Amino acid sequence: KIFCFSYLVRFLARVAEYSSENKMTASNLGICIGCSILYPRDQNTSMSNSYTSGSTILELMIIHHK
Repeated sequence: KIFCFSYLVRFLARVAEYSSENKMTASNLGICIGCSILYPRDQNTSMSNSYTSGSTILELMIIHHK
């Protein structure tokens, strides 16, 4: 699982490198994809908080990937 996730983050970072052409910055990618792959196990959590957290976490991972 971690290998697939690492590959995905590297791919999204590559997409973000071309943001001047495709308009997909790390922030936009985080918003579009983050909430779909990073969500809380507890479904009682506020949805808006989980979307914000997931998108921010993925954005930071894209920016700081190695």
